[in-house]
Amino acid sequence: MKKILVLIISVFIGLSSYSQISEGGAPYSFTHRTPMQIDEAEIKAPTNAEIQQATLNNKSSYCVGVLKDVNLTENTAGTWVTNYDGSRSWFLKITCKDAIGLTLHYNNLFIPQGGSLFLYNENKNHIIGKFTSS
Repeated sequence: MKKILVLIISVFIGLSSYSQISEGGAPYSFTHRTPMQIDEAEIKAPTNAEIQQATLNNKSSYCVGVLKDVNLTENTAGTWVTNYDGSRSWFLKITCKDAIGLTLHYNNLFIPQGGSLFLYNENKNHIIGKFTSS
């Protein structure tokens, strides 16, 4: 048990040293009416074969998730909205049927100067962000 606790603390310290710092705040759409229909990307649930392979590849005895490669960009998915102040926002709803939870791992994420990224649940009561180009 002591080894697991030390490992968990080490992982969180390691992850926090490589992760971007959230600046807080709320998305523009939370404080301004933004009429729209949001595009939804449904990630296919892992197959039994993928779960078994992830379990075999896992060094510990407990597999908590399966990595699924997806390629979602502002050009291939999502909904662009021009806000009343002239700024633009991109929205994408990501779902996975029967998943208990989702974790996003970014590769080649680019946030332009002046842009910001927020992640939030459907109820809008759990917000992660604001992430910026800095």
